[in-house]
Amino acid sequence: PTRAEEVRRVHEAYWSTGNWNPVNLPPLQVPITQQEINSFNAHYVTRTQTYSSVLPGEVIRTCVSAIAGGHINPVQLLGVQHIIIDEVQDLNHCDFLFIDALIQHGVNVFISGDDDQSIYSFRFAFPQGIQNFTVQYPFATTHALNDCFRCATNILAAGVNVLNANAAPNRIQKNLTSVYTTSNPLNDGFIIGNRFNTANQEVEYIVNSCEELLNNGIPASDMMILLGNKRVLLNPITQALAARNIPFDANQRDVFKDSNHGRFIMSLLRVLNDNNDIVAHRVLFGTPRGIGISRANSITNKVIAGNISYRSLFYQPLPNQYFTPREITAINNCINNLNSIATWNINDHLAQRRIEIDNLLRNNYSQAEVIDFQNQIQGFPQSMTLLEFKDFLETDSEVVKSTIINTILNQENPGQNANQGQNPLNKIKVMSFHSSKGLDAKIVF
Repeated sequence: PTRAEEVRRVHEAYWSTGNWNPVNLPPLQVPITQQEINSFNAHYVTRTQTYSSVLPGEVIRTCVSAIAGGHINPVQLLGVQHIIIDEVQDLNHCDFLFIDALIQHGVNVFISGDDDQSIYSFRFAFPQGIQNFTVQYPFATTHALNDCFRCATNILAAGVNVLNANAAPNRIQKNLTSVYTTSNPLNDGFIIGNRFNTANQEVEYIVNSCEELLNNGIPASDMMILLGNKRVLLNPITQALAARNIPFDANQRDVFKDSNHGRFIMSLLRVLNDNNDIVAHRVLFGTPRGIGISRANSITNKVIAGNISYRSLFYQPLPNQYFTPREITAINNCINNLNSIATWNINDHLAQRRIEIDNLLRNNYSQAEVIDFQNQIQGFPQSMTLLEFKDFLETDSEVVKSTIINTILNQENPGQNANQGQNPLNKIKVMSFHSSKGLDAKIVF
């Protein structure tokens, strides 16, 4: 598995930069060989065809190659005349090749971003793209946003001081002013710095502060605790919050979403939404207890060798004596799960199907997974549909999650704004610095 991860990372680097060894790829103790590259490609190409899928990292590279080869014309295909590209500092070299292809085909491009906020090195972010944009395209014009709407004066000043003292090469100079300088009443914002002798003292300070703020009427959703090291800090802080019955969200939905039973539920919902979603069928087949990667891989190899449609395994009679008895048992297990949702509709209410989902989890896992699922949906609006639940699980955006919940609550109570107490997301957010990008809160630890 470790070597497979390294092989995949090198391919991601190539897809993102066009270079097998870009400067920001951490060097490997044992370089990837051409034989390993060939082996990966042989496996990957057949899987993309079998599952009708593509890895996210290769999407743009595939598109750029198709445009460069004259196989597609993006303007003719999409009818696009104008495009807005946000957070452009997080794009990589290949993304900019795609933007260039659009420009060369006559599309009017508007980019926006901030080279100071380029933190996506894991996807080989290329801040030089925004820094040199007007050099590469001399007819482009620049409009600088000098007003900062997010941060009060003292908060902005602290951030600017950090940036000025640690300026990246070729940094675009800014002249930022907080709009809070003219707020009424005046709100300069404030920063408190504390130092503690022990980790326990720090945890106690944070938890005491949160409790006092809540007691003084500050909504939990207005607070955020950012962790420099989740592995070290997460459990002590969440345990202390739980001991005081302080509502918090440590983004455990991501843990649920990445678990086998979480992926199983998401795949059920994806199949309901699109019966031709072959990846969802593959996940639905492979995640239940006792299946295993070896059996899943063996079946897929036979699908490829026999030129069979993977989806047809679950909807058409199987070829005689082609699969082993254990493989047939696994396929039948997936068929039974699909039959269990045959009468469902993606617009059914989650509450209407909750007991059936419980039973599916119990049949494929254990009671522990049932309890975990019930904890995940605790407090959700009764009228939430399976489609809304799918969208809620799939998004990584806290803003989108909250919007989904508030929209449902407003539909349940038309004419009344949903209050904080109704929203199950009215909790203190506990997350890593990296996960917090794009979010804001009135009080941040």
